[in-house]
Amino acid sequence: DLGQPWSAQSAASWRKAGLDRLEHTLRHFDVTWAEPSTVQVAVGSWVAARGQEQGFEVEMITTLRSDGSVLIDTKVTPQGELPPLPRLGLQMALPGRFERFTWYGRGPHETYPDRKVGAQVGIFNSTVTEQYVPYIVPQENGNKTDVRWAALTDEAGLGLLVVAGPTEEGASQWLNVSALHYTPEDLTCAQHTHELEPCEEVVLHLDCAQSGLGGASCGPGTLEQYLVPPRATSWQVCLKPFSASEVRLAELARALAAGH
Repeated sequence: DLGQPWSAQSAASWRKAGLDRLEHTLRHFDVTWAEPSTVQVAVGSWVAARGQEQGFEVEMITTLRSDGSVLIDTKVTPQGELPPLPRLGLQMALPGRFERFTWYGRGPHETYPDRKVGAQVGIFNSTVTEQYVPYIVPQENGNKTDVRWAALTDEAGLGLLVVAGPTEEGASQWLNVSALHYTPEDLTCAQHTHELEPCEEVVLHLDCAQSGLGGASCGPGTLEQYLVPPRATSWQVCLKPFSASEVRLAELARALAAGH
């Protein structure tokens, strides 16, 4: 959000809080056998910019199960004075061969919390390359809202399935998901589309919260109900490798969701 530098929801406020240069400091690392065939890895860390007092306490419990699935429980607790956040979630990189992108959520075009009512909910198929939206000034793009599950697959039909987990109260907590050949840093540093060089990897974002866009380039900023307040938040995602020749994605996703 470059349109209103005086707003709390602006790139300037995020940089001032150090959100563009976060570093992880390990607090604890514990491995336990939760069951005979289940291993849990608990990691606690402090995430903040160097020299900044404000930041985030992060507790992540990764459960590795005998069926090959990986359950990730994350709790983030903000500390200190922080502005509304641009997003809150996980980022990971996958080999570039996982080019096929399928999701069950809103689509087929990009959607955001304040830009989604015109998009239907369904199962959509595309590619990672096609997710990029060539705005005149490179910026955040390609997000998908209300995602129940998503999958990245290679030409051989091997892939990774991501399923949204429930909240602590047991309700559904759908994800914001994007898969691009660009990192947020790539999009931030480029001033024009020709300056962007796609990376070989697939940059996958699994966000429990994503800020609305607003209209600050030519109008008001993001409405308050679409901001991401800096408050304690927990969410869960399940990852599962699969072979498309052996399973149907929708059935596998339902089975994983039921097994959370």
